[in-house]
Amino acid sequence: PGIRRFIWEHALNVNRILHRLKCAGATVTTKKLLLCRPTGEIVGQLCSYEGRQPLPHRVDAIRDWEPPVTLKDVRSFLGLCG
Repeated sequence: PGIRRFIWEHALNVNRILHRLKCAGATVTTKKLLLCRPTGEIVGQLCSYEGRQPLPHRVDAIRDWEPPVTLKDVRSFLGLCG
């Protein structure tokens, strides 16, 4: 019980995720695969048990962005926000 059950459940969740990736035809490289981590960066977001959050450096870039003056500036800002 206790921590052993938590580790077993985590291993089952990892197995379930890898199985879904395989069924979807996705591939996973060992350089990008992080197992047994409390958080991970997935598609530009920080994912954890609590949910998803934007990456801090992206939030800082948006917060520190100068107000757009030209149409090109507006397009650049919208590209950054994605």
